[in-house]
Amino acid sequence: MMLWIRKTLRGLWRDKSFTAISLGGLVVATASAVMIVAYVQTALHWDQLGPQSDRVYRVVMHTIHQGLGEQTSAASMPPLGPALQDRFSDIQLSARYIKSSPLPVRQGDKTTNLAHPAFVDSTFLQLFPFPLIYGDPETALNVSDGILLREDVAKRYFGDKNPVGEFIDIMGDCKVTGVYQIPSNGSHLNPEALFPISAHGAPAEAFEYWGRSWLATYVMLAKGVPAEQAISRLAEIDELATDDGSLLLDLQPLDAVHLESGDITHQVENFNQGSRLDLTLLISVGLALLLLSSLNFANLSTARALARRTDWSIHRVLGAGRGRLAMQAVGETLFLTTIAIALSLLLAKLTVPGASTLTGQVLILHLTDPILLSMLAALLVFVALVSAHYPLFVSSQAHLELQSQTTVGAPRFGRLLVAIQMAVCVMLLFGLTGFMHQYRFLTHSDLGYRTDEIINIHASQRVLRQKGDFLLNELRAMPGVAQASITPQSPIGFGNQFDVVPEGTSKSDNWIFEYMLLDGEALTMFDLELVQGRFYSDERAGDTSWDPDHRGSVLLNEEAVKRLGWTNPIGKQIEVGAPDVGTVVGVVRDFHNYSLREAIPPMVLFDYPAWNSRVLVRFEPGDHRATLANIEALWQQEDGAHPFRWEYIDQALQSRYMTEQRLINLMSLFVVVGLVVALFGIVGLTGYAVQRRQREIAVRKVLGASEIQIHALLGRSMIWLVGFGTIIGMPLGVYGLSRWQEQFAYHASSTIWTLSAPIVTLLIAALLTTYLVARRAAQSNPTKVLRS
Repeated sequence: MMLWIRKTLRGLWRDKSFTAISLGGLVVATASAVMIVAYVQTALHWDQLGPQSDRVYRVVMHTIHQGLGEQTSAASMPPLGPALQDRFSDIQLSARYIKSSPLPVRQGDKTTNLAHPAFVDSTFLQLFPFPLIYGDPETALNVSDGILLREDVAKRYFGDKNPVGEFIDIMGDCKVTGVYQIPSNGSHLNPEALFPISAHGAPAEAFEYWGRSWLATYVMLAKGVPAEQAISRLAEIDELATDDGSLLLDLQPLDAVHLESGDITHQVENFNQGSRLDLTLLISVGLALLLLSSLNFANLSTARALARRTDWSIHRVLGAGRGRLAMQAVGETLFLTTIAIALSLLLAKLTVPGASTLTGQVLILHLTDPILLSMLAALLVFVALVSAHYPLFVSSQAHLELQSQTTVGAPRFGRLLVAIQMAVCVMLLFGLTGFMHQYRFLTHSDLGYRTDEIINIHASQRVLRQKGDFLLNELRAMPGVAQASITPQSPIGFGNQFDVVPEGTSKSDNWIFEYMLLDGEALTMFDLELVQGRFYSDERAGDTSWDPDHRGSVLLNEEAVKRLGWTNPIGKQIEVGAPDVGTVVGVVRDFHNYSLREAIPPMVLFDYPAWNSRVLVRFEPGDHRATLANIEALWQQEDGAHPFRWEYIDQALQSRYMTEQRLINLMSLFVVVGLVVALFGIVGLTGYAVQRRQREIAVRKVLGASEIQIHALLGRSMIWLVGFGTIIGMPLGVYGLSRWQEQFAYHASSTIWTLSAPIVTLLIAALLTTYLVARRAAQSNPTKVLRS
């Protein structure tokens, strides 16, 4: 055994360049595939928080109505959770979750933000058993003025000491009752702090009102109760019963929330949402990388076998049998593949922290995971079978004709492997080019309104009611400020819907529109395009006078007019929440208030000053830093109780596509790895082509062939191989891209660039690699070759 190992290592060291290239390609590609497995396994384990998690569900609502059509929402009515728990024995527990806007935290003279707080029922920790570092999970949410802090937040305010029993000033003094961790395997809920729901500022009647959905409801089924049975009972909630079946309750398994919420339009919270389709695409990329590395390894093994056929012939002369030589060839392949797999696991383990940063989630690599071990075992067998095929043939055919140039099957076998590699590369490159083209389309499309040089300042409603006019005048007088507006929303608002009753219909017709609250100044600030009529204005009497006569002026978008079938909407009446009735004074061109994943909804726009909660400022072109400093100074002077919170509108829009950005980052990394591995295969094919045709090349040079002609001779086959790869790989890439684009209501169309760029890139890379490998042969002295 030791003799065999020494001979194997000696042979690998003698061909160390081939060994390094084949080993390196297999290690890098396998490590990439291992990281994909870690990413997929991490995503599949989100929200698996304990043995009871398989009994926890999120309540969702399916609605069908005119206007917005069929929708699925994960927002529900406040009384729903308690009603489900009280009325049905199938439901053991319920818990409500209310995502809050940021809250100010005061420490002496310093005010900071608690960015992601939430209000929850006392049963929350039974459904979501976040590990508590300090505190008692049985009682932590029972204190009316209590608060639980996430571990990093607790360290921010209290250092490393146990803060339980300490007080923190958030809406008054709050007593810290616990410190929790978000489980390492991930949760779609990621609050910085948890308050008892009794501390929420909404009036008591709001929690009894069935007409508005604004929080998330989770339930835990009793042991042994199938979900289908519980779902069938949900229709018995009388308060939600409809004759036409336009509203249906459903239960979404907790472990499906992270990956299977793409069709849910309104979610109270879904931190770092994933997609099963994205996982499927990444798995496909991982399999492609393994295929590329296996074929590359086989190609280089074939080239190495050709170089060693003379050695094997000598062994035959010395008495070695065919079986022994065959075992030597297969053993070397298995030995090298095993080393590559071990090194790939080490490399993957070392790169987990960097990959976690790239993906935006903590990746956990379990080296004993059955799926991972099965993949590596299959890889070992596949590489051994493919890579040992031709070496086994050469070793078994070795004979006494030591100078024989027989290479039966080698060129065809090598070209076949490289052709498959080219097809895989075209597929990967085409997919990546299409993904990047779609991402650019998402982030650079005309949304129908202006987004640059505008900031959104979050403000206290109380401060705006008391000092709104003063703040507005000060802002408009500042150097560098072009426009300023105080308004309830901005065009990037989410999840605002209500019942409308258009003229000529009744409430039973069940019309629902999106609504957006903007003042007249904001309409011009965002350059919304007017199609018909006029904008409403703060200076026009009656345009915003909803109280006491409950009448005002509204705008419709083109989609709303289309759904209503109105040819001349100006002057028509539409009830926008009883008893308020608006008169249509204009129609604006459709614009995207959601991401481009969703179609533009029918929408009504109006102003409602009582709900003002933000200040919009548009800057003059140029450097905004000095103007921002002046605005912050004004804010600290007039509203020192709240920190100055602002964001650029265009940057907020970019954050909508973080999932796509992460996917493209991963795809780019893995496609580059795949391309490099495929080029290693070209190195092997060109290497043994040069070796096989040394005499032919020498004769051609003697007859006057130039170096360029020699390169053209060797590169001609590369063009055919890339062409073959295009024919096979492009349809696969088109299919994968089209499947991914199905999740977007709007997507980029293919261009000459997106179709040709992968092919041109691969062809240039292949020809350049061929040139570098064949350069020595093209420049060699033909007389030395012919004399040898």
